[in-house]
Amino acid sequence: MCFTNVEIKREIDSLKLSIVFPDQQLWTGDQVLLMTNGECMVYEFYHGFNNGFIDHLFLAHGTDGCWYYSTYHFCNHMCGVMGDDPPGSLAEFAKTYSVRKFDGMSDVCLQHTWP
Repeated sequence: MCFTNVEIKREIDSLKLSIVFPDQQLWTGDQVLLMTNGECMVYEFYHGFNNGFIDHLFLAHGTDGCWYYSTYHFCNHMCGVMGDDPPGSLAEFAKTYSVRKFDGMSDVCLQHTWP
């Protein structure tokens, strides 16, 4: 991931503004996911074609300092979660979307977390 701190801050600020207007329920951005407790993660996501070893891969770095991965089918531009209520925490997000922690470097992130 090569997003600048300015880009990340701009996206977080935009997501926080949406919380003021709850009818929007925005918590997913192009690079950042914002939990209701203020925790967030910067992420990259690959949406595959359901025909390979890893069809979908989500990689993220959380404000807790941990790396996360998932093979959950978030769909294009994370539209598979946009209609969901924002999770309360990184732990809640991980439980809901089959996300696991990993060391951020190894191929462990290629193991399936979701059928």
